[in-house]
Amino acid sequence: MPGPFPGIEIDLLSAGLPTIAIPPTERLSLPRHRYLISVRRGPESDCLEAYPVPLQRRLPRIRAPLRAPDPDVVLDVQAVFNRCYDNGDYADLINYREPPAVSLSSEETAWLDELLRGKGLRS
Repeated sequence: MPGPFPGIEIDLLSAGLPTIAIPPTERLSLPRHRYLISVRRGPESDCLEAYPVPLQRRLPRIRAPLRAPDPDVVLDVQAVFNRCYDNGDYADLINYREPPAVSLSSEETAWLDELLRGKGLRS
């Protein structure tokens, strides 16, 4: 029986259960992260790439699989995220002067505060 279909999963949630189908044993071996992106390379269940992303880092460029014999293409996940944010109402929906609804480490809190101050969204 064939394994999972090839594809890309992106988990940008900061709370709750993980949304990406990575076995718990593999998840535990990943470096500390807030977001997680996975790429499954085909029906072989062991052919999985994981991209753990700390809050303070830009979302990565990943190798996106296409149908054989076409080679992978580069997908700039941060650019896609930025475009969705810019085209949505997120800037109007999020009050950046308030602390986020999720708990952050002291390092994440300091980084976020500096970022928002730099953008004039916090005083």
